[in-house]
Amino acid sequence: RSTRGAELLGLVAFAGARFTVQATGRPAAGSVTLAVRPERVRFLASGEDPGDAVPIEGTVERCSYLGNVMHTVVAGPQGLRVLVESAPTAHALGERVRIAFRAADANVRSFSPTR
Repeated sequence: RSTRGAELLGLVAFAGARFTVQATGRPAAGSVTLAVRPERVRFLASGEDPGDAVPIEGTVERCSYLGNVMHTVVAGPQGLRVLVESAPTAHALGERVRIAFRAADANVRSFSPTR
């Protein structure tokens, strides 16, 4: 449990990764929707150790060059779609990539208890 008010630490398991996130309310089993700001997600170099970040493997689905930034949509496991905002880089459509975010940057948006 965290020390701030009614906030709790919840364990999330997804695609082989396990990490904790801040959550409000009572802990229970179920599904969560997480939000991570696109600028807090980064590409991992080939063979790079993600350290304490949550790694996700996926395929580049869409790239949009927006001047000083690039928006890249990565399709991950189980229907996951992640928007990555980065400095302009060259990723080909269909390219396999690894991305990562820090668990502390994930925010719980909704929770559906297991029935």
